[in-house]
Amino acid sequence: MALPKQPHKRKPTVGSSCSDRIARRHPVSAGGLPPLLRLAKNSTAASRVSTRHAVLHPAMMSAPALRLATPDDVETLADAWYAMLEEDGLLASDVDPHWRSYITADFRAGISAGSQVWVVAEEQGRIVATGAAFIRGGRSTMALTGLTAIIAGVYTFPPYRRRGVARSIVGRLIEISRTRGCRAIRLRASAQGRPLYEQLGFVNGDEMVLAL
Repeated sequence: MALPKQPHKRKPTVGSSCSDRIARRHPVSAGGLPPLLRLAKNSTAASRVSTRHAVLHPAMMSAPALRLATPDDVETLADAWYAMLEEDGLLASDVDPHWRSYITADFRAGISAGSQVWVVAEEQGRIVATGAAFIRGGRSTMALTGLTAIIAGVYTFPPYRRRGVARSIVGRLIEISRTRGCRAIRLRASAQGRPLYEQLGFVNGDEMVLAL
């Protein structure tokens, strides 16, 4: 008797492997995907996640809780970092195959040393959004002698967007930066994120800056 034909297995790529890992870590409730939560067509990695999973309407959801990330969270932080770069078109065509090992090591060391402050939004025990303040000595024209915070890694997984989560994370990062004695916050904003940062008081330029 002939054996059943085995299905062909596709060899995973760096990008698909990361996106699949994101999808497995961020399953959501069944149901139709509301128009408000649909992503732009060029949001490659994020759209692959959102089209595999549907979510409840934002009005039916409570706000995720914010907390400081720990070294145990670095794998999810790396997932968010990769997806952010891919969505913004900043992902290199020749991604280092060892990128995950060195970026998680950097995040783990930074969190442990206090030079990186990551804030995550969590819902039902699952991280749904991230953001970081990298604290370092100032080199900009606004903080020549003091500390400067650089905000980066602000990313919300697609099923949890349009709920003000990113705004809450950035607000918390501003508070932490001020408490840490930073004299300014710098960042590079994507076109999608620029309106949010302008509403929070950042001024436009080569880099957007919020003086504290």
